[in-house]
Amino acid sequence: MRAGRHAIFLYSTLAALFTFGVTDADAQDPVGVAKFAVDVRGAIPIYGQNEEVALGRNLSPLQLSSRGLGLDVGIHVYPISWKAITFGVGVQAMVSRGEKAPEVEVTPVDEDLEEILDLLVIRTTFATIAPQLSFNFGGVTGWSYISGGLGSSIFSVGPVEDERDDRRFSTINYGGGGRWFAKDHLAFALDLRFYAISPQPGTETEPPLPRMTLMVFSVGVSFK
Repeated sequence: MRAGRHAIFLYSTLAALFTFGVTDADAQDPVGVAKFAVDVRGAIPIYGQNEEVALGRNLSPLQLSSRGLGLDVGIHVYPISWKAITFGVGVQAMVSRGEKAPEVEVTPVDEDLEEILDLLVIRTTFATIAPQLSFNFGGVTGWSYISGGLGSSIFSVGPVEDERDDRRFSTINYGGGGRWFAKDHLAFALDLRFYAISPQPGTETEPPLPRMTLMVFSVGVSFK
């Protein structure tokens, strides 16, 4: 519960900074943002060490990666403006993974033991794609936004040599961010997003997945 409050506080703070910072900096901008934007960002997903996920796979929560690294890309168009709001539609995709190796020191002479421990390297993979509806505030030289969408995701946890769990889970995403154009067509971009993954029962071959919400922070560039 405390972690959830911290996440909400972090999101609210960043959203306020994005909104007021962009609006103040671009007070002379005409209303309405660019016609389109393409985002390319590095992503840091916070997986957590979910106990239900671990136990369902005969693992300890400490064997799971708490975070990972990934790539977040998106394409958005902005067809309609109304007063201070520009409405956008687009699609956003993100792929990421994290690995957790056993925290045991192995000397070079222990080759057999090293091979055994390599089998215990646990990989977490999270990939998602979804259409996006956004509400944008600002002007062509920079704007903030809140957005969300309903899509699908893959969330897989297991030893690196195992096959990935390719089941697709219904996923709602919501968040916000901003783009600041230092040059005519190139901007610095930030995004903070939450992914609410629907639960999935287990099968004969695949473990269950509990209801989860993952937080992803991404930073990179945008083009218009």
